[in-house]
Amino acid sequence: LVGKELRPGIGWEKAYTLPCHQTEGSGAPASPALMQDFNPKTHTTKDVVWRAIIPATWTSEGSHAYTRVAHGTSKKVAAVVVSHSWSNLFRDLVAACIAFALGETTYEGVADKLDKGEFESLRDQLDKRDALGMLFWLCCFCVNQHASICKSRESALKPEGGEFDLCTCEGTIHSNNSERCEMNKFMDVMSLLSDEAPKYT
Repeated sequence: LVGKELRPGIGWEKAYTLPCHQTEGSGAPASPALMQDFNPKTHTTKDVVWRAIIPATWTSEGSHAYTRVAHGTSKKVAAVVVSHSWSNLFRDLVAACIAFALGETTYEGVADKLDKGEFESLRDQLDKRDALGMLFWLCCFCVNQHASICKSRESALKPEGGEFDLCTCEGTIHSNNSERCEMNKFMDVMSLLSDEAPKYT
């Protein structure tokens, strides 16, 4: 399971533009344009998971981690495993990844460019460092949320009150004591990447 489902990584551009993408064949409760109201200064990673990643990864053919949707069945091994909080701004998560790839020690400057839509400038900077294709392992993209949380009321609770719409897919949620659980194998993921990614950090 680790080798097949948790192995791929994701690039910053596919990650950051996800909330603006349209769903294809999704039956999950969400806007056809996923997050039409996406605001980088207010929306958290949890918002993006529930309102964009979960709807984008359930189709009539089943469910997958978002990396499978983004990259198909090709194996793209991540070079970096990222630990983060879902309560933080999604913009800041992506900015931190880009800043790391640029060799920066803070991400404020990158976040400002993301806010201004200066994607070409960021691409040029990354390209000059030969880091445009750097891939990151982030649980929100690399774990199949339909096998993990999509029907969990506890996980769907919003900090400000209320809850996100629960998914109505037919996927099976696998708890931590299940072999098919994807949320209890982070040490396995790090071990695998350490063996297979020469520049893994």
